[in-house]
Amino acid sequence: PGVSIPNGVTEFIEYNGGYLLSYGGGAGGGIQPTDSAMNITGSINMPDPWGVYNGIASMNGTLITVVHTGELASIDSMTGNWSNIGYTVGGIKGGVEYNAGADLVYAITSGGQPSSLLHIDPATGSVTSSTPVSPATVLGSLRYSGGVLYAGGKNGGLYTLNPATGVLTSIGTMPAGQMISGIANKQN
Repeated sequence: PGVSIPNGVTEFIEYNGGYLLSYGGGAGGGIQPTDSAMNITGSINMPDPWGVYNGIASMNGTLITVVHTGELASIDSMTGNWSNIGYTVGGIKGGVEYNAGADLVYAITSGGQPSSLLHIDPATGSVTSSTPVSPATVLGSLRYSGGVLYAGGKNGGLYTLNPATGVLTSIGTMPAGQMISGIANKQN
């Protein structure tokens, strides 16, 4: 919306009249609140030394993420502080999203290996199922919009993802051919 996104941001979500920025994995990883012009309104909060990975979602008005060590966490949009909901599985998550109709959190594994889609209980953080995506590829982001689960992947691939089967259907490729590490819903 005519504002500059700070360097190092891997994903952001519009929330409470501002944005919550995610600085992906690495020693400087974490989450940080801003106002509507992306002016910083709070310090970077690091859930652990490796920060959060490309995934912030809204779950019934609460922001959630999965941190590097495997915790499903809620995020305070005003401060960037987080609270543990429960442990999912260790390892890198390439994206997180919430489906209110199914009352499920979806997360994808990443990290250079073909991804799997995880179904996570939003109350406990427990993984209820894990399905390899097909065709096998590395995914970097998820977004649930209009009843469709979208996934972004390596080489700029954009897909729909069947949450029951893990089957990917290609809907296009970004021109730059880079990993898609964030997908946003257009806000009116």
